[in-house]
Amino acid sequence: MIEKVTVPDETGIEKSNLDDAKFAAIAAARDLIATDIIAGVPIHGSYRIEIADSTRQVIHIVRFDNVIDFRS
Repeated sequence: MIEKVTVPDETGIEKSNLDDAKFAAIAAARDLIATDIIAGVPIHGSYRIEIADSTRQVIHIVRFDNVIDFRS
């Protein structure tokens, strides 16, 4: 059972457009995944990074299982 935990990023980063924000979120997700791999921590594909606008409305979601190409 995976416990649902929300970790808010109060500072965040500002990007001028959604494409730049998506690129930054994908890079951040890959960095978090790499850190977990090195630490031997299980990776959960359902983890995600939410991109929000200036009103904190979520406008896009980057799921971890969509940023890594897993092959068997």
